[in-house]
Amino acid sequence: MRNEGWEAILAEHIEQARNNAFEWGMNDCALWSADWVRKATGEDFASTWRGRYTTETELNALLAAMDIESPGDIASEHLPEMDVPFAQRGDIVLHPQGCLGICNGLDSYFLMEQGVTRIRTRNCVKAWAVR
Repeated sequence: MRNEGWEAILAEHIEQARNNAFEWGMNDCALWSADWVRKATGEDFASTWRGRYTTETELNALLAAMDIESPGDIASEHLPEMDVPFAQRGDIVLHPQGCLGICNGLDSYFLMEQGVTRIRTRNCVKAWAVR
């Protein structure tokens, strides 16, 4: 269940990302999304790999060692998957380029190497409920 006041926490989480540089293993798409889930629910699904990589290559090796093929598989392991049209504010979504992000209604936000990006939620390829 989401913590009380999650709506304000979500808005702050997205806004803070605009001021924080992308950094593998510290502030990347998967960790940013996992940080949101932790703030919303108290569950940290990134605890087993947080702080264990500093490059994309190291992340891919770590995921391979854990039999995880993609960031989407991380979300599927911890959150219930749903059809994208049913994604609501605060749910996790997958960008067509494979990056995890956060649904904020009609638009979804992603922390990518070029900074925070936004696409229409309907253009996401997967979604997971954050309850």
